[in-house]
Amino acid sequence: LGFRPLPHNELLQMAGRAGRRGYDTEGHCIVLQNRFEGAEEAWQIIKKGPEPLSSQFTVSYGLVLNLLSVYTMDQAREFISKSFGNFLQEVGNRRREAEATELEAKARQLMQQEEAGGSEVLSEMNRETKALRRQYMTLRDQLLQQRADNTVALVSELGLPRKVLLSLGKKYDAKASMMPAVLLRQAGPLEAAASRQQAAAGGKGGGAAPEGPVFVCLAADNRFMRVPVIHIVGVLEGEEGAMAQAEVERVVGALDAVRSSSWSPLADGAPGVQVALGSAATAVVVTAELNGFKDAQLRLVEVDAALAARAEEQKKVYKASMAAFNQQRRTLASSSSARGPDSSAMQARQLMKRAERVRAAMQPGMEDTWRSFQSVVEILISLDAMESPSLRVLPLGLLSRSLQGQNELWLALALSHPAVTRLTGPQLAAFLGALLSAEVMKRSVSVWAAYTASEEVVRVVEELEPTRELLFELQADAGLSRWNDTLLVDLRLAGLVEAWAAGATWQQIMADSSLDDGDVARLLFRTIDLLRQIVYASHLVPYLKPKALEALQGMDRPPVSDVLL
Repeated sequence: LGFRPLPHNELLQMAGRAGRRGYDTEGHCIVLQNRFEGAEEAWQIIKKGPEPLSSQFTVSYGLVLNLLSVYTMDQAREFISKSFGNFLQEVGNRRREAEATELEAKARQLMQQEEAGGSEVLSEMNRETKALRRQYMTLRDQLLQQRADNTVALVSELGLPRKVLLSLGKKYDAKASMMPAVLLRQAGPLEAAASRQQAAAGGKGGGAAPEGPVFVCLAADNRFMRVPVIHIVGVLEGEEGAMAQAEVERVVGALDAVRSSSWSPLADGAPGVQVALGSAATAVVVTAELNGFKDAQLRLVEVDAALAARAEEQKKVYKASMAAFNQQRRTLASSSSARGPDSSAMQARQLMKRAERVRAAMQPGMEDTWRSFQSVVEILISLDAMESPSLRVLPLGLLSRSLQGQNELWLALALSHPAVTRLTGPQLAAFLGALLSAEVMKRSVSVWAAYTASEEVVRVVEELEPTRELLFELQADAGLSRWNDTLLVDLRLAGLVEAWAAGATWQQIMADSSLDDGDVARLLFRTIDLLRQIVYASHLVPYLKPKALEALQGMDRPPVSDVLL
């Protein structure tokens, strides 16, 4: 979709054209760098090796519309059953089950051999290392609990709602993935219980989850979050940390409208954090309140320095013991002596975990795929993109079929909304940037830009909200909640896109935002890509063609045009 780094397989396929087979013994391929990607990025693609062969066949609005334009439902089902993707699912699942069974058999065999030929030295080192780890984890848990308690006291002192800084890394003490947010209220008992259950199941690095309340907040990426107190690392003091009552009421109103089934764990993120999409109204609020976070007034949560030093020193002792144990185990493994019992037990545990991961990777079968296909048809009919019972594709469906994106129907609904006709070319680019930011920025990140979207763009986003909510509900009711992440509207970078389309220089937009040039370029590339699709589909949205051409004229210029072909 749009612009993306080349996978290893595709780069190798292109490079394989160098040299004439049967005539040349070698060929030369030149990988041309651009302003945003260079030799390092090319080397990372090359060295990671080939990707596994996989099918690109996935159910989507575009797929359903294209298939039903030429096939009946029965023919479409037969087509899917014969697809390479379905073949890979069936064969792959059989192979994964066989692999998991084999891993479990090896693990049982190792456990049975546990008593044979043990190394007393290795066993003693393992016991010492475990004891040192327990001592470190005890100090670490004390430190985290103290931090949680101090955070509760600080929040109580300053009151709610309150702007804070979150740490959304996978570990409780991670110092990466910082995200501004505004705490709204303390979570209720059921909300907190769900968060704690997830934290216990998904926490990394061992140790108990610190006790403390769970707070509900609105993060800067326009998502509501349920956050255990331990993930709050700083609180904004004074008036800068407060929020106007009118804004609070807008946000709380949107929060109350979130269905309980809409909450899901934060992907690849902090244990215990659950998220739900914000609305157009909250997108406006976070842009106004959390863009340009004033960290000068940030009061970091403090802990006892002596306890922190003890925990750090104990961590070093434990790590040194672990390194010595691993070295001794490698020495035994490379010699003719038998492996120690703890070594065998450790290997067995690792094999059992691998078996669990292999089974978790099993793909849904044909029946699950067909149910998703039928659900998509029902949604298309509900939104007048397809006629029932003839399944004739209607204008909204034709537009969806003409677009490429993570959710083609959502893009078509947005572009066909009457309010979009009021936008100028640069404003249309900003509107598309708000829809595409979540697609381009794959992970939750804290970003800042000095440019804000024009009022007309904000109004159009707000008028589009009932349509977004309707599609959200339809997808959730159809069991397609995983698609709802594509409906996130993020206005933080819409103003930057609008400024570029209106003639701002590259130096200006880079100086006035916290993103690196590669991130900005990817957002502009994707926006230009969608604008071109609008021009190509101008027979379906003729009223947008002149606006799209105006935006393209402003955006397709150096250094962006130096990369676009």
